[in-house]
Amino acid sequence: PRSTLFPYTTLFRSPYSLVAGALLAALVPLPAHAAPPPVWTHSAADRLFAGTARPAGAPTAIDLYAAHNETEAAQLAIRPTAALTGVSVTPSILTGPGGATIPTSEITVRREYLHPNVVLLGDAEVEPAPGGGTAYYDALVENTPRSLAANVTQPYHYSVHIPTNQAPGVYTGTATVRSSAGDVVVPVRLTVYATTLPPTNQSTFKLNNWTTSAGWDYDGTVKAIPVQYGVQMYDANWRSEEHTSELQSPI
Repeated sequence: PRSTLFPYTTLFRSPYSLVAGALLAALVPLPAHAAPPPVWTHSAADRLFAGTARPAGAPTAIDLYAAHNETEAAQLAIRPTAALTGVSVTPSILTGPGGATIPTSEITVRREYLHPNVVLLGDAEVEPAPGGGTAYYDALVENTPRSLAANVTQPYHYSVHIPTNQAPGVYTGTATVRSSAGDVVVPVRLTVYATTLPPTNQSTFKLNNWTTSAGWDYDGTVKAIPVQYGVQMYDANWRSEEHTSELQSPI
């Protein structure tokens, strides 16, 4: 009989209706959730593009080697298969021998900005973008949460500075890629050597970057050297500075 309090109640269902309900629930697909994005690591000295696909067998950990007072870096590449929000990278402290640590204040993570319309000179020795595009990653900007489109590679620049009094040895930690699809933990391994680089203002090494100080032509160099080094054109010191600059220029 029906309950007088709940005239249409279904408190007393038949066993058959319970089985049918369970089968129906099993057939209804659950809502899809995006998987954490593919992440790999890359040399800090090599360029990545928005169209760079993850190479087969790409490394998934950061492995650095440094002396005291040196900064070493690597790139983290993220290429989601679905659009993501809230993407950022969080570094941990690095822990080494005897409990020694390198704090996060010595670690910097920057997002690489994609310049959309780069104009290349005809003789520019620049790697072409995949597919002939004009977008190039270059500037390093803040590592604030942002959205990423599907199938676009976004690199992050991870760098560590080694204090002069840091104990030598192997340090380990993580860099966690956070997003709306979940976290991806990237292991970090840093080997610190028992040697120290001198402060830059005490180093005897000098490097002349021709493209920024003198442009592309030799006439610019002739005009720039007197201004930079305080010599007169073609005097006794001019030849010395010119020869030194040639020896110190990058190969």
